[in-house]
Amino acid sequence: MKKIAIVTGATRLNGIGAAVCKVLAQKGIDIFFTYWPKYDKAMPWGMSDQDPFLLKKEIESYDVRCEMAEINLSQSYSPNRLFYMVSERLGD
Repeated sequence: MKKIAIVTGATRLNGIGAAVCKVLAQKGIDIFFTYWPKYDKAMPWGMSDQDPFLLKKEIESYDVRCEMAEINLSQSYSPNRLFYMVSERLGD
């Protein structure tokens, strides 16, 4: 079974979450990342609406599977929802 990494907070192309995704993808690990633009847009660094989609495209260029979800992880139901989405989209 191929490894799958779940990376939270990969909203910005030049952020830590995006960097983690890229390193893991280079090692051949499939990636599922989350993003929450409402937070990043309110911060001084901001973000582009296209950043998550550009990150997904870059990750896929490493010949791994990649999925993403806009999800607010502060909601109590979010972890269960996240694991369900990962299983549905990347599970074998």
